[in-house]
Amino acid sequence: MPQGSILGPPLFILHFNDAVETLLHCSIVMYADDTAIFCDNRNTDVIQKRIEEDFSSLSDWLAENELIINCKKGKTEVMMFGTSQQLNKTDNSTLQLYHNSTPIAATQTYKYLGLTLSSSLNMSQHLAATIKKASSRVHLLRKMRSFMDAKTTKLIYQAMIVPILTYGSLSLYGSTPPHIKSKIEKVEDRAQLIIGNSETIPKAESIKRKQLCTFVHKCLHNDDICSELKEYYTIRKTTANTRCNGTKLDIPKIKLEAARKSTYYQGAIVFNELPENTRKETNYRTFKKQLN
Repeated sequence: MPQGSILGPPLFILHFNDAVETLLHCSIVMYADDTAIFCDNRNTDVIQKRIEEDFSSLSDWLAENELIINCKKGKTEVMMFGTSQQLNKTDNSTLQLYHNSTPIAATQTYKYLGLTLSSSLNMSQHLAATIKKASSRVHLLRKMRSFMDAKTTKLIYQAMIVPILTYGSLSLYGSTPPHIKSKIEKVEDRAQLIIGNSETIPKAESIKRKQLCTFVHKCLHNDDICSELKEYYTIRKTTANTRCNGTKLDIPKIKLEAARKSTYYQGAIVFNELPENTRKETNYRTFKKQLN
C-alpha cells in the first residue's frame, strides 16, 4: 500500500487486526506497526513458556500473511519487567526467544512510542534524555534569538520545546522526582531569559496538571472514551450536606508507593484541588476554558 496515503492506515489495520487471535496467553498492544505482546506471572519459567508459545504462533501468522519481523536490535527485543527486588530474585535470568533460529536480543531498556522504559519502570533515563534534548533546543533558540522578535521566539519555543517537556505527561506526572522538576525549571528559566520578560512562556508543570485534569474530566463525562476508563474515577459519596458534596473524587486506596505515582491516583488528587465550580462543570470546552 502507498506510504502516506489516506487509505494506508485503515487498510493496514484490516490486514493486521486479527493477529490478536493467534495469542493464547499474552495480551497485545498495537499502535500502527509497533506491536508488543506481554504476559505476567511470578514464575519466570511460566512467562518463558507462554511468551515462547505465543510468539511462535504470531510468527507463523505473520509469515502466512506475508509480513516480516525486523529482528534487528532496537526493533524487536525481549524484556523482563518487575521491581528491583523481583528482578534480583531471578538471578539476572533473561527470556530467550528465537525467530527462525535467530535469537531475539534481550534488553533492560527499550524506547517504545517515545518513552524509554527500563526493566523496573524507573523513568529516570527517559527524564534525563528529555532534559538533554530540551536543553539542546534551548541552545539553538539562543542562537536564533537575534534574528527574531520575542513573540516569534516564544511561538518556536511552544512548538519545538514544550512538547518535549510535556510528552507522556499522564504517565510521568507522579513519577518525576523533585530534583528532575528543578532541572526542568532551569531549562524553562533559560528559555525565558532568552525570549525576554515581554512574553511569558507556559510552564511544563502547569501544562501537565491541565492535561491530567482534562483526562479525569473525560473519564467522568465523555461518551467517546473507552468503557474501562469511564469507571476509572468515582465521585465521592457523602451523607453530610457539605459545600463540596458531590464534586470531589474518591482517593484510591493504594498499598504500593508505585501506585501513588500512577495516573489513577494522581488524577484524583489534582482534580480535587480544582475550584468547586470547575469540578462541577460537565461541558468539556467550558471546563478547559476554566482551567486556563
